Amino acid sequence: METPNNALSEINRQAATTLELIINQVPSHIYWLDKNGYLIGCNLLQAHSLNYDSVEDVIGKHVNELVPKEEAEFLIDTLKNVIESGEKITIEEKITFKGKVYDMLSHKLPLLDKKGVIIGLIGVSIDITDKKNAEKFELEKNLAEQKAAYSKVAAGSIAHDLRTPLASINAGMMGIAYFLEPLLKTYDIAKEAGLEIPLINKNKLSALSKVIDNCNNEIAFSHDFINQTLNNLQHDSIDTSGYQRYNIKTVLESALESYPYQGNERELLHTDLAVDFDFWGSDVYLKNMLNNLLKNSFYYIAAARRGEIYITTLENEDNFIIKFKDTAQGAPVEVVEHMFDGYFSKRSGGTGLGLAFCKTVMESFDGFITAKSIEGEFIEFTLLFPKPPNH
Repeated sequence: METPNNALSEINRQAATTLELIINQVPSHIYWLDKNGYLIGCNLLQAHSLNYDSVEDVIGKHVNELVPKEEAEFLIDTLKNVIESGEKITIEEKITFKGKVYDMLSHKLPLLDKKGVIIGLIGVSIDITDKKNAEKFELEKNLAEQKAAYSKVAAGSIAHDLRTPLASINAGMMGIAYFLEPLLKTYDIAKEAGLEIPLINKNKLSALSKVIDNCNNEIAFSHDFINQTLNNLQHDSIDTSGYQRYNIKTVLESALESYPYQGNERELLHTDLAVDFDFWGSDVYLKNMLNNLLKNSFYYIAAARRGEIYITTLENEDNFIIKFKDTAQGAPVEVVEHMFDGYFSKRSGGTGLGLAFCKTVMESFDGFITAKSIEGEFIEFTLLFPKPPNH
């Protein structure tokens, strides 16, 4: 017959076994330390997370042996605070397990002996990494949506406001065009009469009419772009209903001719448009894309005080291609990886929207744009236009 003491020992043994099973099934990291920071117990999840096969392998080790130095120092400070205050502490902290950092919600409680004396600390930590990542994602998503909403309102306002100065410029051009012809005739009459008048180069005189035509064309282009922008804002996407087929060489040459070059910028631009092709899309959008790329490149060329621009048309089996390369200063990998994201810009005064716009437009053409760079040497954009079936 089993004695009462033996029966009690068996009950205690079973209770200890049951408690061990319970804490090993709890999806939390559970551990307890003595006053000096040595581990005197933990559950299996904690042992495995510390890269040990069993609880027995990790017991007796100091926290300095188990976690990085800064985390160990923080844990020792927390141990002291809990022992001195006798109060539970709940904190969010970062803990390294197997070289990976986790966000943890941790409860640190006094560890008591049978007499109620504090002999150490009990830690219960819950992994909240996924929750924190979800919160971060949601925050970034909300910020992106707020920026997008602001951009939509701002773009609409700017587009509307641009019509007023464009109308003034257009009126001015009409006035100049109206009076230019009689002024030129008056100049010729005065010249023939031998009057003292400033000599004006004949080529420059004839160029005046071309300047007026160019200004009028740019005003018309700007109105088209404003109309398309406002229409896209209304539909929350690029409206492709007005897309049609255009000749790439014609659009590129027109864009390059009308770009507002400064100083010697035109001399830095080299083109090879040997491969000609038609594309389905918008000439207004493609011209605006090219203006964005040129503006960025000329900015970095000026900043680096060196570099040139090369625009080339090519083709492969599936696509027609435009290569746009500048040899100013290139960009680091981390910039290239994000340069098509909205609101990402390394250019002073830049919004980061120009290249994002280029990406959106190329996708609306059923194509896409990529970038590659060697920092300190060059950056090259590749615009791919899909060839039509049976081309």
